[in-house]
Amino acid sequence: MSIDSATYRNIPKTPLLITDFFPLYNASCCMTLAPIQNIETFLDIFIKKYHILAEEYTVYKGESEPRKPRRTLQLLKQEIMMAARLRKYPHENICAYLGCITTTSAKNIRRVIALAYEKYSIDLYAYISQGNPRLSVSQAQEVVEDVYSRMRHLHSIGIVHCDLCPSNIFLRLQALSL
Repeated sequence: MSIDSATYRNIPKTPLLITDFFPLYNASCCMTLAPIQNIETFLDIFIKKYHILAEEYTVYKGESEPRKPRRTLQLLKQEIMMAARLRKYPHENICAYLGCITTTSAKNIRRVIALAYEKYSIDLYAYISQGNPRLSVSQAQEVVEDVYSRMRHLHSIGIVHCDLCPSNIFLRLQALSL
């Protein structure tokens, strides 16, 4: 669907404020990574960024203005709190939380813009989609047992995942002998 220029000009212009997307840095629940030049290419770290121009911020048919962009802020705050809890109660089969990535404004206000986790070889969805060899029965059983163990651990410390799917199940290929 394309938007003609007249319709585009009539869409209300709503400023996007950083305060609506990224929470203030809080040292009590958020540790920062030691500065690393070009952290995005650091091999053992996965940087999880939140996309501020996601679907929730678009104008829907019948609505006159974009929805409030508070969802990203809420999700990031919630994930920081869960990551801090997981750091206190780690599990060998759950991605280790390494810290947060922050930015400092001209007014010296520090905000969290991304989270850093241990990087795995591949997720289960990508492994299957890329036509890799099928998992053996024992390998599949190991994956299922690991996921079950992870979920039990999360539930025991009061965390519900809410998005358990193949793209959120990470594999260490060398651990499965693949």
